[in-house]
Amino acid sequence: MIKRHSALFIAALIIAAAALVSSCAGNAASGKDENSRDANEIDGGIVTNGHVVAKLPDGHWWGFALYGGGKGEVYAETLNRFKELLGDSVNVYSMVIPTSCEYYLPETYSSYSASQQKSIDSIDSRLSGVTSVPASAELEKHTGEDIYLRTDYHWQPLGAYYAAKCFAETAGVPFEDISEMERIDIGEYTGTMYGFTESPNMLSDKEVFTYYIPSAEYTAYYYDTGYNYQKTDSFFIPVPVSSSYSMFMGGDDHIVRITTDTQTDRKLIVFKDSFGNAEIPFYFGSFSEIYVCDARNFIPDPIGFIQETGATDLLFTMSIFSAAGPNADELALILNRYSENIKGTSKNPI
Repeated sequence: MIKRHSALFIAALIIAAAALVSSCAGNAASGKDENSRDANEIDGGIVTNGHVVAKLPDGHWWGFALYGGGKGEVYAETLNRFKELLGDSVNVYSMVIPTSCEYYLPETYSSYSASQQKSIDSIDSRLSGVTSVPASAELEKHTGEDIYLRTDYHWQPLGAYYAAKCFAETAGVPFEDISEMERIDIGEYTGTMYGFTESPNMLSDKEVFTYYIPSAEYTAYYYDTGYNYQKTDSFFIPVPVSSSYSMFMGGDDHIVRITTDTQTDRKLIVFKDSFGNAEIPFYFGSFSEIYVCDARNFIPDPIGFIQETGATDLLFTMSIFSAAGPNADELALILNRYSENIKGTSKNPI
């Protein structure tokens, strides 16, 4: 239960909550110096800078990014345009991922964050010819497992596995069981939530980051965002422990083409945000070729790119913060460049 406060302090809390919900990114109200922090202690936890740090019944401290809501109109309309331009030759899918806040945020703080499922439902209702992948329902079945990171904004690769499995089932492609993959644990991990909140509890209550290497043989070719070849490298890039989530392709500033030894005629293109990075290894056993494109950093003509690769499947996968927030505008801009005949000029040299 929230402790009793003076009427003035309760009013201040209400104002702060309203400001948090008004931002899709869950950030605190604008107008303050960006370095200032409006922190409120509640039941031993803290609300600061659009985030909550709270101790859950599992005995661990969790960091949550508060969600401000949104209908996702731009995202849905953009996907519909992709489908319209590509026609029946390419299967188009939408998989919007909720963050940990949707499943684990304590009731004490519920008024600070909007329903993410409501936004996902809004997006799904606006799709036309685009297949929605019900990842949120699948993730909800596994909330008793370590599917999200406690000290980071992102999910654990295990959560990405369940979402990827849901997509594979929806797309009708084979999928490797996680028991057949190599499991690697990285201890003493503290993610981005410490930087967002500066909470010592995030720093002192470290966790284990666990990822999985599929059995399929693969080669990863790296290009810049204009699709100019840079290098051939591992998909899993060595990084410091504190940057463990960035091990997938080393981050978001690339287009990555992955060829696998999987015998299938299905080729996948993925437009994603950073949440999607952790999904990609789980598709190695499902597609013969995978192109990974960041929805915020992509210069070529997307329709021409998709057609030239011979892709059979196009997956848009990203967090609800992206799908219902400013990153959807970036995705729309990528397609608008195509409409304006601003095209990438480089070709695949491999």
